[in-house]
Amino acid sequence: MELLRQGTLGNPQYIVVHTGTNDLHTLHRETAEAMTKMAKRASREFPDSRVVISTLLPRTDTPTHVIHDINMEIPPKHPPSPPHQHRDMGSP
Repeated sequence: MELLRQGTLGNPQYIVVHTGTNDLHTLHRETAEAMTKMAKRASREFPDSRVVISTLLPRTDTPTHVIHDINMEIPPKHPPSPPHQHRDMGSP
């Protein structure tokens, strides 16, 4: 979010939103929504860039079902709209 605020990214071709892991212990239900809001903001500020929303990666300090549940929230409740894309980074 800080990089978006600073406006120092230039004109990137792609922006990957990979965030949320620091909030896992407190904001389970809000993490997917926050990720989507960040992607939408990136799209507004960089209309020529493709925005990719990365799912959360597995972690040893968080139960797998918590990560899975949050990742499942991203596509159905917060569908990517062009130029957003969704990529599940944690699936085998």
